Amino acid sequence: ASSYEWPWVDLIAAFKFQEQAGWAGPLATLMLSAHGAEDALEEADWVLPIPLSAQRLAERGYNQSWLLANQLSPSKADAHLLLRSRDTPSQRTLPRAKRLANLAWASPGNGKTGSWYFLCAKMALMTRCTSKSG
Repeated sequence: ASSYEWPWVDLIAAFKFQEQAGWAGPLATLMLSAHGAEDALEEADWVLPIPLSAQRLAERGYNQSWLLANQLSPSKADAHLLLRSRDTPSQRTLPRAKRLANLAWASPGNGKTGSWYFLCAKMALMTRCTSKSG
C-alpha cells in the first residue's frame, strides 16, 4: 500500500507513541488498499491485534494494533485470543532477527487447541499467520 518512509513513518510513530489514535481509520484504509488485503480479510477467521504488555499499554493508553484490527474487520477482530506472556524490549530498537524472536510471547488465550487461520494486524503491515497449539 505504501513504502515505510516519510510521511508514513512519522504518521505511524504519531499513532503509536503520541496519543493520536485518530489515525486508526486512515491507516486501516491504507492497509485495505494493498493488493489482496480484502481477500485475506475475507479468508481470515479472525483479525487479531498484537497484544501489548501491561506496562506498554499503560505508557501508550491504548493498543494501536487493536484499533487497526477493529477498523479492518469489526466482526472478526478479537483482542482476547492472543496473550502476551512477558514484556519485551521495544521492537524498534532491535534488529530484525531479535524482533522475530520476540514473537515467541504469543500464545492462544482462549484455551482452544488445534489449528486455525487468522490475520494479524500489526501497524501498516498485514501478515497471514498460521497458528498451531496443543
